[in-house]
Amino acid sequence: MKDILRFFLLFCLLFILASCKNENSFNTILSVGKPIENAEIQFKNTDDDKKIRIINGVLSEKKWDVNKDFDVRGKEPDLVLEINDSNKGLPSLSVMLYFNDNGANAINFKGEHTTLSKVEVEKIRKAIGI
Repeated sequence: MKDILRFFLLFCLLFILASCKNENSFNTILSVGKPIENAEIQFKNTDDDKKIRIINGVLSEKKWDVNKDFDVRGKEPDLVLEINDSNKGLPSLSVMLYFNDNGANAINFKGEHTTLSKVEVEKIRKAIGI
């Protein structure tokens, strides 16, 4: 009887340890927001790792500077991108894109600005499916 009880306790301990180490690989979420009426933005979420890597790659390669040139007052963003890690409070990436003839202007949540070329905008559009 003691052997059965020991085996059962050992089995429970192994089960608990295995479940604690099992992390969900889909804990990073990409939120894609598009403006709708009345200055509201509707978000669609995905955990597609390929899309997240493409968007993160395009935007992390850019040099972000303090926004002195691009004025966002009175403008609605054409696209809002957020990448959230479920284990952290703030998003790791939060960017508003304003499309233009040469590509896009991007403003991040820190108020920094960068420009994207047409090729970079096409990569992002292809990744999110628009």
